[in-house]
Amino acid sequence: ILEEYMVDGDVPFTKFTFKVNKVHKGDKKEIGKEIEFLQDGNTVMAFDEHPLLEIGNKYILFLKTSEIGDVIMVGGPNGKFEYKEELKAYTDVSGKQLDENFNPK
Repeated sequence: ILEEYMVDGDVPFTKFTFKVNKVHKGDKKEIGKEIEFLQDGNTVMAFDEHPLLEIGNKYILFLKTSEIGDVIMVGGPNGKFEYKEELKAYTDVSGKQLDENFNPK
């Protein structure tokens, strides 16, 4: 976590840095680089339906650059799939599962 802050006094954000291991669509030059990423919520005010990324976990993220230049998730919580070792799959908050090639499980 690089920083946590509030916008307009009541909208929480957390800025993360993470290493890109694989790019499925987009600029393959990002592989191996560390990039900054912004998620809504912080450690004080998190959203149940959109929990913060956990350091050390593996994710498939659907990202885009916002109008003001921040890297953000496409579709909020729907743009994040966390790897679950016990399932051998990536899952979103609704329980939808994907393998590493985006195939439904």
